[in-house]
Amino acid sequence: MATPMVRETRRIFPESHLTVFARDWVSPVYRYVDGIDKIMTFSRAQRKDYSARQKLIERIQDQNFDVVLLLPDSFSTAWLMYRSGISRRIGYTGQFRSWMLTDQIPLKSGRSLHRSDKYINMLQSFEPDLNFGQSPQLELTNSEDFSVPKGWQVDKFHIGINPFSVATSRRWPQRYWQTLIDSLADDFVQFVMFGGPNDTEAAAQIVDGLKTQILVLTGKTSLEESIQLISKCDLFISNDSGPMHIADAAGVPTLGFWGAGDTSETGLRSRISKNLNADVYCSPCRKNQCINKKEPLICLHSLPPEMVLAEVQYFLDHQEFRG
Repeated sequence: MATPMVRETRRIFPESHLTVFARDWVSPVYRYVDGIDKIMTFSRAQRKDYSARQKLIERIQDQNFDVVLLLPDSFSTAWLMYRSGISRRIGYTGQFRSWMLTDQIPLKSGRSLHRSDKYINMLQSFEPDLNFGQSPQLELTNSEDFSVPKGWQVDKFHIGINPFSVATSRRWPQRYWQTLIDSLADDFVQFVMFGGPNDTEAAAQIVDGLKTQILVLTGKTSLEESIQLISKCDLFISNDSGPMHIADAAGVPTLGFWGAGDTSETGLRSRISKNLNADVYCSPCRKNQCINKKEPLICLHSLPPEMVLAEVQYFLDHQEFRG
């Protein structure tokens, strides 16, 4: 969701050197974002170990940055840039970090904005006429040269799925996934299951209950490989998660399931994709674990497979989702 902000920064500063400072595990995403001159990475261990943290600060200092835009609202990110001595540090207030920011943007001013617009809003001191409402976009110009894994049937219609999420409050029930996959089984369709190393057990549970054979790539691909393969899908169906946003940004029509998450803050924005939620009374709660003791996960249980099947069937018939 940061890619629109990168585009807007490049528009405002066409001649500047633009560096993205990102966690090592997510940095491959930025290889597909135009306008970036350099990607600097860091690990979780570097943030925790004192000696490694000092070396990280020295690396940042060596770059002689003039301005840093702090996208995360965390105290630790502000502290790291403050210690690095970057002369202008722009970010939202909160988490007792205001004193480390040279340009303080009230956190409440970003709460009503979509995450992509919240990031763009940080450029207000440089450009009063900002382009809000942009959709995230990845440029996969070399995806055709990427080799597909064993089992990928090139002549099929590929439906990528991501039935996983770190937050339990954002996981569509496994039995729903099984019903959907078996209902859509067809000679011209191949389902491709994505996911990380921590999702392999859940993937096996879903596959064990299927009557249909699918290609399981869960835990078998790197993030960069996943990005390339997701971009080759014809349709992507997913829980509210990172792969969902990657698919949408890669130009793949994406159907995202929403429960605890707030679509006004982090929902899919492109015209080719659709956010699907049941709009129940307790949603969006924005919690990682359901707090509804009376009707647990009613937000996702209220999205039955039949509803999703109808959406997918409409897409297959019209090559677009219902408005």
